[in-house]
Amino acid sequence: MSESAANADTRVTMERWLNTYIVADGQLMRHSATGNVLRRIDQCVAEEMPRSCAQILQQRMGSGDSAVWRIRELQMNFAVDVSSPGADEIAQTWGDRVAARIAEIVDRGTESDGVLRFANRAAYLAQFALDLSVGSAWGKWYYGEFRSLAALTRGRAIAEALAQEPEQGAQSILHLARSGRLDEILLVLTENDAQMICKQCFGFSDDSSSSAGFHSSTVLSSWSGRLLEVWNDEPMRLAGSAQATFHDALRWIARGALRFPGAEADQAACKAVQGLLELRRMLAAIPSQLAADRMVRDLAQKEISIEEAIDQALKQGAAFPESALRFIIQIAGGDSDWASQMTAVLLRDRMPSSFADSSNEAHSASVVESMVTLFGGIFLVGPALVNLNEIVEAAAGSGEHAGDIASYLRFIALTKCLGSQRLLESMGDPALRLLSGCHKSLLRDGIEACSSLDLARAQTFLARCLPRLTGCDGECLLAEVIRLPSLQREAILVRDLARDEWIYGTLLSPEIDDPEEILVSALDRLRESTGNVPHLLLHSSLSRLAKSPALQSRVHRLLVLDREEDSGELAEVLLLTRCITASTPREKIACLCGASDADLAYLSFGSLWPDFDVGLDLFGTLLARSALKGFARRLMGFQSSSPEHLSRNFLEGFGAVRSLQDRIEVELPRSSLLLVLQLSGLARQTYAVPWLEGREVCLMPPRE
Repeated sequence: MSESAANADTRVTMERWLNTYIVADGQLMRHSATGNVLRRIDQCVAEEMPRSCAQILQQRMGSGDSAVWRIRELQMNFAVDVSSPGADEIAQTWGDRVAARIAEIVDRGTESDGVLRFANRAAYLAQFALDLSVGSAWGKWYYGEFRSLAALTRGRAIAEALAQEPEQGAQSILHLARSGRLDEILLVLTENDAQMICKQCFGFSDDSSSSAGFHSSTVLSSWSGRLLEVWNDEPMRLAGSAQATFHDALRWIARGALRFPGAEADQAACKAVQGLLELRRMLAAIPSQLAADRMVRDLAQKEISIEEAIDQALKQGAAFPESALRFIIQIAGGDSDWASQMTAVLLRDRMPSSFADSSNEAHSASVVESMVTLFGGIFLVGPALVNLNEIVEAAAGSGEHAGDIASYLRFIALTKCLGSQRLLESMGDPALRLLSGCHKSLLRDGIEACSSLDLARAQTFLARCLPRLTGCDGECLLAEVIRLPSLQREAILVRDLARDEWIYGTLLSPEIDDPEEILVSALDRLRESTGNVPHLLLHSSLSRLAKSPALQSRVHRLLVLDREEDSGELAEVLLLTRCITASTPREKIACLCGASDADLAYLSFGSLWPDFDVGLDLFGTLLARSALKGFARRLMGFQSSSPEHLSRNFLEGFGAVRSLQDRIEVELPRSSLLLVLQLSGLARQTYAVPWLEGREVCLMPPRE
């Protein structure tokens, strides 16, 4: 039945009302209008009963009690005079009877399996979130109103339920924090889920750079001071995990509201949380705490300009620091001591390695004892990255900076595995630095080291080694021209369809490069690597090369995919080269031979970091996708999954890492697909990492 309310205080929801009419023999025959009356009664009950019942309950019980009652079933008998002209007004009488029965239950206060009471709507939503977080909500009758969310992931269902009632959702977060159970919910929320709750329930903005724009400096400074008191008493979490911005925000605003009632509804408080977290992200990226403190002091007392501070922060390893630095100017009010104290509070829980000076970066990883990471599953990609290390080290060469280049390339690959949209979070995560062996704090630090990287030479090694390392036989290749995201550049990409590997990619220069010449060179290199003469499929972007004698002399068969008359020949080639089976549906064939735009957009830095070297971005993308495919091939039923699907379901999530002298112990995140990892034998595995002096990585499932 539909829901209706008498006012904002009392509401009655009836999920289903079933009328069973018992009519004496001959009654229907004597009163021909009886059937119509019964139908009118059904209609009145459906349309009027909840409203009428709520009105009566409001009069009887008043508005002082905000409790939520869930009553599984009421069975009541009513007498109806079908000959009465007022039969269609029966809802009022029935509503009075139902309200009296509900009031009786409430007055008695009896709770059983069929009658439950929650202190208020927020407590009810909080209990739903808790039950959903452990997977037990959908088996309970009193959560019927949320049934439309059952198809969503646990985290997204929680976020949707809270976001649908923003004010109650905010109070539910406070209820969970008050009972010490907020972290149980945060464990199953992705960063996107947490962001939805922050935005819908607390009014956070999409753009952190606008965090201070519409509130006075005095108000923001006041709230910042209060929130720093909360942080100083109990930091939200370890500094190594500072990039889980919206998880931290929920913890912080909830604890702040418990100490300073009303903070959850004050937009200035929420903006202060955003600004402080953005500031902490920037400060945590700077290896030297002294350097961070000096920069903050100088900026606060106007010894340096905002432009000079941005330049210093970038050189120290902080990505996109401008909004954080402007926040300092606004809330410090020229008080350098206050700004310095703020820095000390935000960084008080930093790991020992974070204090290491850049001259001692190589040693910093060995002194870390434990850390929390937002991407605990990234260690699952480790074996595939170890397999690709031959390419990485060959590309890095043997020069003075070879070690730095190799570690930086591994860092790029791991960051890309988590997707370009997680760039700001993943680039500062300590787990990625530990696994890659890169101790440059952030991606920008490695750009100078990679200035001597010969990308053409690196691409050559990749084309020669990748087919062998990934098991590609090169019998069926697909070539296409791709446009790099947000960049006015194109590249040629060659894929091995049987293994779904991107095995060659190089940038195109419209003024100089000839696609035919590039493709011929790529085919020659791949034939050297595999020893096979391929069948070559061309996307429409290269259809002009269909008659190329140079290409035709290097392949068994050459097809252009946009020709419908070649569809039978395409299926024959794919069958012959074991890319498909005879029963493969057309949709899967179309997906197999489709363009690479989606994967490229997910892996490329171009949309978020336009000044990142385009060639290095493409090379890192090829490495990252190959690492993800290597991981996927070890999973039961996920060999064809997209990079985004793999990352969201296996790599993301809080994990605990303990770094010892001879090994690294990793407690994997709680994943909805943890069973897949266990069945595939990946939840408990050990592998050696050659660039970490052979240290072993020991993976373990999350604790119960």
